[in-house]
Amino acid sequence: VWWDSEATLQTVQCTNSAIQDTDCEYGRMGGANEGGYVICTNFFEQSEAFVNIGIAGTDDLGCEITSKKVMPNYQYDCTDYNFKEPVCSSNKNSNHFSKVCIGEKSETTSEYTYHTLEDILRTRGLIHKHITLKVDTEGGEIPAFKYFPLEYLDYIDVIIMELHFEYINPERWGNL
Repeated sequence: VWWDSEATLQTVQCTNSAIQDTDCEYGRMGGANEGGYVICTNFFEQSEAFVNIGIAGTDDLGCEITSKKVMPNYQYDCTDYNFKEPVCSSNKNSNHFSKVCIGEKSETTSEYTYHTLEDILRTRGLIHKHITLKVDTEGGEIPAFKYFPLEYLDYIDVIIMELHFEYINPERWGNL
């Protein structure tokens, strides 16, 4: 783990205590630059869906994962990048896009629509289903997990997350 001059977390490897490093087949998946992640490529075999929150107009990671393991690719982003929905020819376009932000509570403001992680999973029928989850929301990841029910973690096989420590105050972390 190391931080740059702005104290932004660059790399984190978190491992469940039940998983040994020798079980992990590390690989880089996603975009060549932004949107690329080093992950355990063999940990999403049980997953029934990929939930990708914060795609920033492209979804190389979701396309690659859902072309290797056939499952729906649920994409979420509420920001405007001269918007057009990402298309993945490699996964036979099993994408389901929603222009929604992840948030601490479900609400609509003058700018954005926010859903909690629990509401996102419930809306897609993914409560108690095995999923792979990616969250890269430029600081929104900590509020999103603050009230997330811990019992649902039993069904999340992989969490790929970029953390932004602008919210370094641990009281804000809740269940994260």
